[in-house]
Amino acid sequence: SDKTYVYERTYLNEKTIILFNKGLTSVKISLNEELSDFKEHFNSRIENNTVTLLPYSFEILTLN
Repeated sequence: SDKTYVYERTYLNEKTIILFNKGLTSVKISLNEELSDFKEHFNSRIENNTVTLLPYSFEILTLN
């Protein structure tokens, strides 16, 4: 949607996934990526291959 934004980048061979939720409600974002090796750093939650973001929040996922 126009309230969510996701992108992936690689820097020094380390993959990072960045997610934004600019909406008024929490969202669940399903990714076509195996997320079991990724670590969340802010207030989101990973379940299976889905990331839950709070309203007006972001997350940066890095490999453990």
